[in-house]
This record gives sequence, C-alpha cells and structure tokens, in this order.
Amino acid sequence: MKLKTLVKHLIMQWPGLFPNALSVYDHLFYVIGNGFSWKNGELHEIGFKTKTKEHCIQNVIDDYNERLNNRIEELNKMKNDGKIDEESFNKCIELHKARYAKNIEKEIYIIEHAKELSEDFTPFEGFRFYPICEGYSKCTTIPDDIKPDWLDGINKYNKIRKKLIKENPELEEGK
Repeated sequence: MKLKTLVKHLIMQWPGLFPNALSVYDHLFYVIGNGFSWKNGELHEIGFKTKTKEHCIQNVIDDYNERLNNRIEELNKMKNDGKIDEESFNKCIELHKARYAKNIEKEIYIIEHAKELSEDFTPFEGFRFYPICEGYSKCTTIPDDIKPDWLDGINKYNKIRKKLIKENPELEEGK
C-alpha cells in the first residue's frame, strides 16, 4: 500500500489518535511496538483492513454511545447507592452527552477531511514527538527493499520533525 494511502486510512480509522499526518508519521516511524513491521519494502500491520468512510463514522458513533452507556450505568449505581442525588445524576448525564457529541463531531470532521489532513504536519495541543530508539524505531530499521514513496516519506518527515523541534523544543518528548 502506498504510504499516503495508509496515512489517510489511519486518520479515518482512528481520528482520536491520529488527527493529522504529523501523528501518523510519528507513530509509524518512531513509536516502538506500534504493531507495524517492514514487509516487501512497506510497513504492514497485522490484521489491518481498510474501511469505508461510512464504516469509520459509524465506529466513532458506536464507540461514544458505548462509552455513554457505560458512564450512565456507573452513575446509576452511584445514584442507587445514595452517593449522588437525582439532580446531580441528570447534570452528569447531560454533561457527558454534550462532551461526547462534541467529540463525535470533531472525529467525524477528521474522517471526512482525512485526505487533506494526511498532508497536514501542524503540531496540535498535547502533541509530543516520540523519541528515536536506534535499532527499534522503524526509521532506523529501513530494509534494503524499501519502496521509493516510503523512503521519501521518512526523509520528508525527518526534515519536518527536525524543523519543528528546532522551532518548538517543547515538542520533543522528555524536554
């Protein structure tokens, strides 16, 4: 699979984890134990299957609905145990519904704009670069048969990474 295609699909499938290209490239090339390994000159994830945009959106909605239902169960138990009253129970549920609705909206936006975001290397709130681990990070274990688009991607990302760290030293993990 072409690197750009994989980046777009990872953004679509995990918009909360990968809101743009910066996070995907860092995960693919620097994070150790990331579930990807080199095969035929490309990184492959065991069991990775691309999904349609509609499927990814439905996954986001289902995930947040499950989280909300779990939270409501927890709050019900607290209410039944007398730890919170009815008014607090209702307020908590409304707060969670509002927060989850906002998160769903944000993640659906990311899914719908995955193609553009797969070219976006802008640092976002809370982002930190993963430290390089010589011999473990995929950018240090490049195979001889690496495909040209993958090598270009690593080189491009390393230049962007160096520039961003120089401009924003706080983005470097451990700084």
